[in-house]
Amino acid sequence: MADLFSGLKSKLQKRGHVDYAVLFTTIALTAFGLLMLFSASFYYGQNRFGDGYYYVKRQLVGVVIGFVAMFVLANVDYRRWLKLWKPIYAAGLLLMCLVWVPGLGVRRNSANRWFVIPGINLSVQPAELAKYALIIAVAALVVQFGYERMQSFRRGVIPILLLMAPLAGLLLLQPNFSMLVSLAVACFAMLVMSGMRWLQIGVLFGAGLGVGSALMFARGYREERVSGFLDPWNDPSAHQLRQSLIAFGSGGIWGQGLGASRQKFLFLPYGESDMIFSIIAEELGLVGAAILVLTYVFLFTRCYRIATRCQDAGGSLLAAGCPTLLAIQTVINMGVATGLLPTTGQTLPFISYGSTSIVVCLAVMGLILNVSRSCN
Repeated sequence: MADLFSGLKSKLQKRGHVDYAVLFTTIALTAFGLLMLFSASFYYGQNRFGDGYYYVKRQLVGVVIGFVAMFVLANVDYRRWLKLWKPIYAAGLLLMCLVWVPGLGVRRNSANRWFVIPGINLSVQPAELAKYALIIAVAALVVQFGYERMQSFRRGVIPILLLMAPLAGLLLLQPNFSMLVSLAVACFAMLVMSGMRWLQIGVLFGAGLGVGSALMFARGYREERVSGFLDPWNDPSAHQLRQSLIAFGSGGIWGQGLGASRQKFLFLPYGESDMIFSIIAEELGLVGAAILVLTYVFLFTRCYRIATRCQDAGGSLLAAGCPTLLAIQTVINMGVATGLLPTTGQTLPFISYGSTSIVVCLAVMGLILNVSRSCN
């Protein structure tokens, strides 16, 4: 028995401990998110469903599942997921296709981004899962190719781009252009880390910029959003942005006080999800919003520290690609809320309402925490 405990202790010591700064910051953001979701959604939930706790209760279920997933992933060697990248990526693509299955798929706001699990009436946004499946696949393939092969555009970079193509096509069909952009940037960052030549980086960046610009105006509603972004006070399509800017102005430096937002009384659309940062700024002011931004900066910087300290290429790519995706999502959400970017639908990680989003965010942090164990 003594030998058994001695062996277990030795194994745990060999694995190392997780990065506690990342762990506690993640917990703090999630707790803050529940508090702000309660404030932002109570009136809307009461008005629409007759239950002010409607959104918080559903989010709590996601938080519990997410923390369980985080615990599991933090204790399962990340190399196992890299070895299983093919079935993981295939499963991600399969889930993406379910949004078009009659009886399962749900169409909202002219987009096919969700499917419903029968029996429990729970909506799932499969793109949240599929995008991290691609991150795992790209990391695994880069490790498999090695540094020398990644120096070749034909033998290294093109196969990675072909791997990304099916998911990119499905995102365009939904359509979900903003998620495609964030995923493309994250994968580009991973390719840069893999050892691409500077000429290849320049060509790929230029091509991506050109294709992205063309796709932005390929659908009429995107052109309408850009028009509203350029002139929010006079464009009738920019109602959401106007209300968001009013919330920021109302909050001022110190805010109206926790729970004292006025925009959440059905003035600001999606105040519980895509626009929750506006409610935070209105209630906690510029100071509160700035503290939140700095908290995100600290979290992502700490994740990149894990990536740079990890001696394993696969772990380093995972610890760089996952937080990059979260960071871009954060920038897009805050940029839209402040009028710095055209309106699009992206949740604020750990804070916005969305069961799939919170589960995936916490699970991804578990994966990063597992990588951090190899850095001790």
